[in-house]
Amino acid sequence: MRRLIRWLLFGSVIAAAVLATVLAVPRAASAQTGAERITDYNARIAIQRDGSILVTEQIVYDFGSDQRHGIFREIPVRLTTWCAIAGCPA
Repeated sequence: MRRLIRWLLFGSVIAAAVLATVLAVPRAASAQTGAERITDYNARIAIQRDGSILVTEQIVYDFGSDQRHGIFREIPVRLTTWCAIAGCPA
């Protein structure tokens, strides 16, 4: 039972992180030329035997005509309570 809860917890954290990443990335309108956009995204997530998570992301980003160097990523690394994910009844 404890192992199942751990898997559900980690799966939820991973799903939330991937969803937050997808929603947080600005999307270019198709009518704009020279707009920035993500051209390819690949995430590999592995839950280790000790309960840690190994996450590897590869993001190919086209900055278009903008003169910038990189993107800002914020990845949650700690979960305080189960209720933060599952939403416990009050």
